[in-house]
Amino acid sequence: MTVFVMKWIGITGIILNTLYASVTGAALVIGLIFFGIGFGNQTHKRRPSHQPIWDKSQMMVTGTMAVVFMLFLLSSWNANLLVKQIFPGMVGGLIAPFILTDQLPAAAAVHIFWTLVSLYWLLPYVFDFKGISWKWQTIALGACGCSTAYGLLLMNS
Repeated sequence: MTVFVMKWIGITGIILNTLYASVTGAALVIGLIFFGIGFGNQTHKRRPSHQPIWDKSQMMVTGTMAVVFMLFLLSSWNANLLVKQIFPGMVGGLIAPFILTDQLPAAAAVHIFWTLVSLYWLLPYVFDFKGISWKWQTIALGACGCSTAYGLLLMNS
């Protein structure tokens, strides 16, 4: 594979991971705002001592936001590694690509594993959140695929 094709796969991965991180970050901020508004309403009620502090709906929202937070961290981490690998003189030192050659495939593998688990098992079945459209699923899987493909091509070159 030529260096030109590898660079374009990496640049596509940077764009998709940045878009993925910005969308998950925005969803996280909006979720925290609405959760704070809803949780503030609950604090004024007296609860019996045998009742749990959080009910099932609050635990579901907290779990969903934890999954989205992990997706945000992984996608921003992969975008950061791709940028440091493709543009070494602009972002990091000149030795960074040699160090990051081993980190990028591992980060991409963790990213694709967590994305698949969260999109197709955690969010729809555990947290009962089925509102992810095919467009955003394609962007998420494309970001993981570009990171993984670039990392594997980098290891083989």
